[in-house]
Amino acid sequence: QSTWGRAEIDLDRTPPRGWVPSTERSELVHPNGGFWWQNDAQRARQKKVIMDMLKKAAGGVLRGEISLISLSIPVQLFEPRSHLERIIDCWVLAPYYLNGAADLDPLEQIKCVVAFGITGLEYNTKQQKPFNPILGETYQAEFLDGTSIFCEQFAHHPPVSAYEMFGPNDSYHLFGHGEWHASFSGNSVKGHQTGRSTIRFRNGTRIHCTWPHLVIRGLIMGDRIIEYAREAVFQDTDNGLTAVVSFNPDATGMLGSMTGWFSAKKKLPADYFVGGIYRGERDPADPTVNRV
Repeated sequence: QSTWGRAEIDLDRTPPRGWVPSTERSELVHPNGGFWWQNDAQRARQKKVIMDMLKKAAGGVLRGEISLISLSIPVQLFEPRSHLERIIDCWVLAPYYLNGAADLDPLEQIKCVVAFGITGLEYNTKQQKPFNPILGETYQAEFLDGTSIFCEQFAHHPPVSAYEMFGPNDSYHLFGHGEWHASFSGNSVKGHQTGRSTIRFRNGTRIHCTWPHLVIRGLIMGDRIIEYAREAVFQDTDNGLTAVVSFNPDATGMLGSMTGWFSAKKKLPADYFVGGIYRGERDPADPTVNRV
């Protein structure tokens, strides 16, 4: 099955290059951090379906062993798109951040790639699951600036998707493959992609990217919140540059959370992130070493 589409960018929503965000938090953001999904009617419908699923697989859910990839999921939880179409949601800002980076120096290029990767994460805060592509399914699309996109499902067990995107005038080539992992864990779903992406610019610079984990909380109880966790890493090995962005740095596990209850220090919002660019590898023990 092959599909073709024209992926139009909403210019009223996407910011121009050099745009500086407001310091005020959006009404779509939960007070404790994370994207706050407030569609009560749709959430109630999903809750009923999720409860039925949990009853059928209660033991595995309690042990955190239920994989959403292999589990048969009711159609009410799906959006009317394939995962191949969903992949490009995070790339819609490529015309703003990657097109103009083709001939910059390596340090400025990795800055643009970090900005492209981090700002695109907002577009992946969806509440419905895309359909798993069938083996051999392809998807082709283009942005209005001439960017071309090609995706293909080349493995079924496990499900692996390949993708590539070509910027106008050969400004850049993004390519890679990924296997998406998602699992139930009590009141939440956790997901991440294995497999990295690479962006090769016209001047020969190659930057390898790995992406953070995604967590959806409040499936049954509490507020429905989507947030990112762990790290996004961007590496230009030819020029010896590494950029690391850590999401929700206060999330130090149960012990750290319990300590925080008795601490006067105000906890940072869950959507807070910190990062830096380094010459060579980052030293986890001292993030100031080799920092640009």
